[in-house]
Parts: sequence; C-alpha cells; structure tokens
Amino acid sequence: MRSPYQRTPEQLKKVAIQYWPQELRTRAISAQVLSMLLQTQQKFISVLQIADGSPEGWKSVLAGSSLAPNLFLKHLMVLADVSGEILKRITPMREDKMVYVWQGQQHVYRFKSIYRQQVSNSKLRVDTRQVLQSTNLNDLMEDVIMFILFGGAAVNLSLPPDLQERCTIGGLLGNCEAIERFVRQRYIVVSAILGGATSNELGQEIQNYVQDFLVQRAELNGV
Repeated sequence: MRSPYQRTPEQLKKVAIQYWPQELRTRAISAQVLSMLLQTQQKFISVLQIADGSPEGWKSVLAGSSLAPNLFLKHLMVLADVSGEILKRITPMREDKMVYVWQGQQHVYRFKSIYRQQVSNSKLRVDTRQVLQSTNLNDLMEDVIMFILFGGAAVNLSLPPDLQERCTIGGLLGNCEAIERFVRQRYIVVSAILGGATSNELGQEIQNYVQDFLVQRAELNGV
C-alpha cells in the first residue's frame, strides 16, 4: 500500500512552491543593494572629496559622475543612519528653508519640496525595488541630500538631538582623509548590519521558511 506521503512528481508539482516566495525574494534584493553600495563606495567618496568649492558643489560633481543620484542618496542615508521612516516622521518640514553654517560662514538653502510633502523611501526612489535602477535627481531627493549633509549645522530647524548629530556629513566635504576614514569605518559597521542576506544565509532562510511552513501545516492538521 502506497504511503500518503509518497507522491509522484506530477502530484508534488501541483502543491509545490515553484518560485521563491516574496519574503525570500526581498532578502535576495537586500543583498544586491548592499553589494551595489559596496561596489560604488569609492565613487561616493570621490563626490564628497571633490565637492569642496561650495556646500552645493556636490550637485555638479554628481552630474558628471556615473553614480546614480538615488544611489548617492542611499549611501548618505545608510551612513548617517537616517532611514525613510525617520524622514517620514519629521516631514513635511515646518520651515521652507534651512539656514546653516559651513566652514564658518552662514548659508541658506531653500527647500523645494520637503516642506510641502511627507517623505518616503519610495518617493525618494531608494527602496529596494527602485534603488538598483538609475534615476535623475529630483527636487525631493535634493532636499533630503542637503538635509542629511547640513541639517545638524542648521540654526533654524528644531531637530531631535540624535538626528542633529547624524546630519553632519557635509562638514567633511573636501576633507579627503576624514571622508575616506569616516566612510570606510561606517561601512564596516553597516556591512555587518545589512549583510544578513548573503548566499549562505539565504540558504538558511530557505530552511527556516520550509520548517515554519511544515510546522504550520502540522498544526492545522492537528499533528
């Protein structure tokens, strides 16, 4: 007598998951994002090192670089530990401009979009679905880049102290040695945080997924 657990390939095909479920596909994409960040790390560093003529000099340098603007922004968000969720909570901004100090002089940046709408990873095109696709710099992305670079040096924005401390990368513009050291050291930490979806670990995730699935089915069947 054939055991109920012995099925033909045709029978298994009808009930099997033939493609990775969304949960595992998302983890695989996360691994690709980390890989892309590490691959473009030197390009990101170069933009910050060259952009020393003015606080907004990064725009012209980035325009002449092969680094996509949304990937440049993703680098900043990761290094400053400013997530889309944090940005979502503090936007729309109350102020339509940011008055900040850079290299001992006061500067004014007028927000183009961030004071009129709430920010999200999707709108910034830095979510896992869009960040691997090159896109042009838009007003919202420019606002957030300037905020992450100089928000901590702003004299007219009321920000939580921890966020003020994070948004200070702009103070390093043009300081080649300091930028190199900061980015390299931060990515040692960031890689450990974001690197959970390597190929070997994805294999472990698949095992866990199958185990959880079997346990749930067993509970449903009263086993």
